[in-house]
Amino acid sequence: MKNGFTKNKKQQFYCKNCHKRWIDFYCYKAYKLTTNAKKIPNPIFYKNKSYEVDEMRCYLKRKEKPIWIVYALERKTKRVVSFSLGRKTKRTIQYVTNSLALASPKSIYTDELSHYRSLIVKGLHKVNRFGTNAIERNNLSMRTHLKRLQRKTICFSRSFILLQCVLRIYFLGLKSCILLKNIFYKH
Repeated sequence: MKNGFTKNKKQQFYCKNCHKRWIDFYCYKAYKLTTNAKKIPNPIFYKNKSYEVDEMRCYLKRKEKPIWIVYALERKTKRVVSFSLGRKTKRTIQYVTNSLALASPKSIYTDELSHYRSLIVKGLHKVNRFGTNAIERNNLSMRTHLKRLQRKTICFSRSFILLQCVLRIYFLGLKSCILLKNIFYKH
């Protein structure tokens, strides 16, 4: 039976038999039992787009073992097009920058990390004061949505593969949800 609305104004239901509540349409695909990170398709790169690249630190198994998430965000649509996990080395960053290079980008905005200068072509690489605002804002949203990425917490990922799957679902599995949300709010 219907049981009110959530904060996001989604219809909430209540089962009289099992006494559980649920929502008919979840935004995050991780809630669905049929979600499988391997089945999520890779994003499509479009030519002549601007991208932002940034890295953020989280932990694997314990606080003494940091791991870095490097990812690229398309500036106009704010969707993640590539990501990589690993230590803070050129190799981890190179996976993302090489995938962007194949898309023939118009420009790539980064912070002042020295690794970017040697990995991104000089004409494409831009380091502006407000050039990475969108991706930095996305970092804050990720830390809010995914407890395992928060800074001062006892939550962390216990395995590399599980963290990679969670990020794949978060980054690449939300595309259809964002598109549907935009359709519902526009009409």
